[in-house]
Amino acid sequence: MKTNKHKDLLLNCQNIVVFRTDKLGDMILTLPMFKLLRHLNPNANLHLIHSNYTKPILSFIDKSYNIIFHNINSEDTNKKTISELLKEIKPDIIFNPRPKFNETIAGYFSDTKLRVGTGYRYYSFLYNHKVYEHRKVGLKNEAEYNLSLIESFLTTDEIDKLDKSTIYSLIKFEIKKEQKTQLKTKLKELGVNFSKMPIILHPSTGGSAREWRPTYFGKLAKRLSREFNNNILITGIQEDSLNCKKVEIESVYSKNLCGKLTLEEMIILISISKLVIANSTGILHLAATCGVPIVGLYPNSANIGPKRWSPYTDKKIILSPPFIDDEISKDDMNMIKVEDVLAACRIFLKKTIKNN
Repeated sequence: MKTNKHKDLLLNCQNIVVFRTDKLGDMILTLPMFKLLRHLNPNANLHLIHSNYTKPILSFIDKSYNIIFHNINSEDTNKKTISELLKEIKPDIIFNPRPKFNETIAGYFSDTKLRVGTGYRYYSFLYNHKVYEHRKVGLKNEAEYNLSLIESFLTTDEIDKLDKSTIYSLIKFEIKKEQKTQLKTKLKELGVNFSKMPIILHPSTGGSAREWRPTYFGKLAKRLSREFNNNILITGIQEDSLNCKKVEIESVYSKNLCGKLTLEEMIILISISKLVIANSTGILHLAATCGVPIVGLYPNSANIGPKRWSPYTDKKIILSPPFIDDEISKDDMNMIKVEDVLAACRIFLKKTIKNN
């Protein structure tokens, strides 16, 4: 059978490529594919083709997975095209978790034996191993959809025998002690006292998702600062400065770090934090990777909702607008009450206090 030939190739091939050239959260939810691929084929060379945007997070990935990284958006004038890169790698299999036409067509014209992708794009005929799942219906987590591309090679019995508690999980970040020390030194210069682990509020999404009102984040910060003697840190990139300023105005005891940290520094900060509160954005997925508790704010619609896009972790509480059978109000993030978010935060913060 054709499927058996495909599986034999997966288990014995030399080079496997995974394309993931979009944003942070998408990348984090793709990385579990490498755990399953490494389990199924311990000897394969695993290649990740990524964008310049996600490059900073890859330096923190556990080196034991031996993933080979290729940045296709590098500012290096000598960078290779996708076609040139594939010609150099000589992949036996290409996985396209989020299909893009330029990447798909490059794979088609390479000598790659198997090209794996969705069966529901107009150019899906360019794949010779198709998976028929409509992700927009949001029946499972995005990480599980990505893993389904590999599961499509296996039988149900083979899938059931996998140790999902270890294989189907995020690849954790390795952050060195000296990196944490360096960040703490910088933050002290910015007026942050590390007598207690900080609480992070990240109010913006860069337009990638629905947002809870910044003033509500501010009211939440004010309540948290009254109840818990922790640093309340407001984070974001420079473009988020207006939203972050609105949060700061509502809570004078918060520290606004908007635009003052690199992505690498942001990851290190998250790793030494007690709790992260944010809308549906990559920051939540970074927190999940660092094993930090999360309170996430999500709309209800399936294609953008929590079933598909929430962090791939058990250390989370997800809040959505009270469900109303209305196409507009069901995704009205401002229907989420500050008191409800505060109650979710208390659960994690009081657990931590008890554990201490």
